Amino acid sequence: MEAVIESKKGFRSTLIPIQEEKKLTCETLQHQKRKQKQLIAAGIIEKPKILWGFTPEERAEFDKGRSVDEVFDNIANKYGF
Repeated sequence: MEAVIESKKGFRSTLIPIQEEKKLTCETLQHQKRKQKQLIAAGIIEKPKILWGFTPEERAEFDKGRSVDEVFDNIANKYGF
C-alpha cells in the first residue's frame, strides 16, 4: 500500500518597502526631455508619434452613416471606458 502525503501550500507575507512618491517639477521634466532627445539622437528610441483620427475599421463605421456619438460610444465600450 502506498502512502499519499499531502503537502499544504502556505502563505508567507513579505514586507514590501514603501516607495516615496517622486514629485514632478519643471527641472525633472526638463531633465527627462533632454534624456529623451539624447536617446532619439542616438537611435536608441524613436520619437513618440501622436496619432489622430480613426482606425480603418472606425472610418468604415463612420462612412456607413453612423453618427460621431455612436462611433465614440462603440470605441468606449470596446476599450472599457
